[in-house]
Amino acid sequence: MSTTKAASPTPDTDPLALEVDGLRYALDRPPSKAGKKVIASVALAGGGDVPLVDRVDLYAFRSRRAFATLVSDTFGRGVDAVLGHLALLLDQVERALPEQGRPAPVTLTIARTKAAAELLAAPDLLDRAAAAVEELGYVGEACRARCPRSCARPRAPGSPSCSIGRPRSCPRSRSSSCRA
Repeated sequence: MSTTKAASPTPDTDPLALEVDGLRYALDRPPSKAGKKVIASVALAGGGDVPLVDRVDLYAFRSRRAFATLVSDTFGRGVDAVLGHLALLLDQVERALPEQGRPAPVTLTIARTKAAAELLAAPDLLDRAAAAVEELGYVGEACRARCPRSCARPRAPGSPSCSIGRPRSCPRSRSSSCRA
């Protein structure tokens, strides 16, 4: 087990760089949770040697562990110690990034709420949706575009699956089912 000295940020207080246990870690950009890899370089804190440079996804354990193994083999540190260094670096970067809170909730004005209610209550809503689908160039049966595609609850045996909300323009009888 390797003893880890206290981590210290670089003199220029770059959140993408960290010196710990005689090693200097640096990233080219902040890592993203979307699975994109960053270019990480590791060198002795005193300098002199060419740094070890590799691509790593700091949020994926397998990628982080493979990088830690490479660093431990190159610089003679324990894999667990290097994983700890990477955790410190990731924590430092996340603390330096601006807080990304939840987006502000959308509040509809009274006029927009009323317009939305009128749109949903329109008797030709499904016909208008089918026309929009046709204008986009999608090919399909016109009746299917006007029939609701899902039911809120399972149907009883022998009853139609989509009879709730079926528009009058749908030529199918109430005993048949619109299957999507």
